[in-house]
Amino acid sequence: MALATGSAMQWPNTKEPAASAVGSGADVENRLNAPAASAVDSGADVENRLNAPAASAVGSGGIAHYDAIAYASPTESRNAKLSKLRAIAKPRFAKRDFVFVSHHASVSGSLTDLLRDVPHVVHFHGPWADEAAMEGTPFWKTFLQRRQERRAYHSADRIITLSEAFKKIVVERYGVSAEIVRVVPGGIDSEAADPKISRAEARERMGWPTDRPIVLAMRRLVRRVGVDVFVEAIGLLLKGAQHNDAQKRFSDALFLIGGSGPLRDELTKRIQELGLQEHVRLTGFIPDELLSTAYRAADFTIVPTQSLEGFGLVTIESMAAGTPVVVTPIGSLPEVMNPLDPNLVFAGPSALAIADGLHGFLSGDVKMPSDEACRQYVRSNYDWSVIAPKVLDVYREASL
Repeated sequence: MALATGSAMQWPNTKEPAASAVGSGADVENRLNAPAASAVDSGADVENRLNAPAASAVGSGGIAHYDAIAYASPTESRNAKLSKLRAIAKPRFAKRDFVFVSHHASVSGSLTDLLRDVPHVVHFHGPWADEAAMEGTPFWKTFLQRRQERRAYHSADRIITLSEAFKKIVVERYGVSAEIVRVVPGGIDSEAADPKISRAEARERMGWPTDRPIVLAMRRLVRRVGVDVFVEAIGLLLKGAQHNDAQKRFSDALFLIGGSGPLRDELTKRIQELGLQEHVRLTGFIPDELLSTAYRAADFTIVPTQSLEGFGLVTIESMAAGTPVVVTPIGSLPEVMNPLDPNLVFAGPSALAIADGLHGFLSGDVKMPSDEACRQYVRSNYDWSVIAPKVLDVYREASL
């Protein structure tokens, strides 16, 4: 089975190995035990020429090799990019000997006429237009995005969603038949995601204090993921601690928000208004090579999402490093966390509900699962050796 994969457009560095076009935010990584699944970052277009048997495309180390085709520059107009995309797609599609796997409607929605005679699998990562609207994108643009999405999803033979929550969205919002939708969670290399160091050593490497409880939120600074609500919750929590001697045992907690994004200035201002400078720090962007160490350094991490959470890869990344996660009851998050411990899901997404939950965990009134229980949960349920074969099954199903 050969696979051709498409995603949004970016100029990959062609001096690097072709696999460099595959990004850290991808859904599927080709592992030795489950080869030939395609992994494409939201900024690359990669064609996988994987000839049957699929395992033959996997080299030493368990990673498949890709031909990366740089077909447009990011400085070109959208129409120019799509025109060049179609120019390289037409001769390939004429062969009709592959399954086309798309990761973004901006690509597959522009190729629907070519997809009529080719098996097509869509990885649905989320409602593109709805997410854009939440960040203030003009209506005319989200209208076009939504139209592009409908074209893409209705051209699919199978759609893979990361959760039941997103399956419901793709069926109800886009009118796709539930019969073609398959739920396959996200996956990671759980071995690589575990830094195998103590929490104290991780803090030393990160330069974080060793004598304070640390709660970490690793999120892009946008409203949808709830970082602003998290700051409000911290204000409520610490205000209560000031008026109750019994609660002062956790008032020295340090709350770190890792990531970059358009809300940074607003968050900085709000932290100052609430007088939280000693308790809340915006760390800025944390590079990939330090992510597992950062997760390990925290006592626990938090995912305070307010809407449209399709999976939340940060949950399993943190647990793979041996650090528990607490989450709001939004989208897929309860699906991921309930099987491990329902107490890890807040009662609601509001600042008050988050503050109440943080009080329980920081005071010790609510117990966390052990570090090893977190690691084992990820190894058993979300490692690529578990997830990638499920993805391949959907690809094969679409090709029948």
